[in-house]
Amino acid sequence: MNGISDQSTPPGPNFRGVLVVLAGLPGTGKTTIGRALAGRLRAAYLRADAIAAPMLLEGLTEDSAEAGRVAYGIAREVAAENLGVGVPVVVDGVHATHERRALWRGVAEANQAHLVQLEMTLSDQEEHRLRVEYRQANGYVGPTWEQILEMEYDDWSDAVDGPRLLVDTSVVDVTLAHCLRYVASPHPR
Repeated sequence: MNGISDQSTPPGPNFRGVLVVLAGLPGTGKTTIGRALAGRLRAAYLRADAIAAPMLLEGLTEDSAEAGRVAYGIAREVAAENLGVGVPVVVDGVHATHERRALWRGVAEANQAHLVQLEMTLSDQEEHRLRVEYRQANGYVGPTWEQILEMEYDDWSDAVDGPRLLVDTSVVDVTLAHCLRYVASPHPR
């Protein structure tokens, strides 16, 4: 015995070679949905904020845009490594620009992975604000509600960014079920 436990494969579709990318403004529920998806898919979970925050907190940079660029670069490389050994990947980040979204199409193509893109929204603006303020009160290093309101975010274009499922995260359980069905579908639209 080599000391590695035998993990049985969950019933249902095989998610090997699947790259799930979550996009949306901060506070829309990407992390909640991303963590749940990663658990269900037995996927590597890469959160851009978790990579960028230590750079800011440890004083490597004071420039949040620079920390973000580096975080996405690190996430890209770690995603490629995981996909290369057959581990599905869930990437959680704002992905505010067409260029950031294109990054993942390139990773999927280079690794012959199936790209599934999910864009999170929250139609209840008061709930959105409360989520952001709650995170801030608990030590979150990220934009304030006012900064989110001013944040530039490219409107999604299927022609430019590729297809995605747009979901409102007002009811997390419903959102998760909808996302799981979309990820498991043979040809997400």
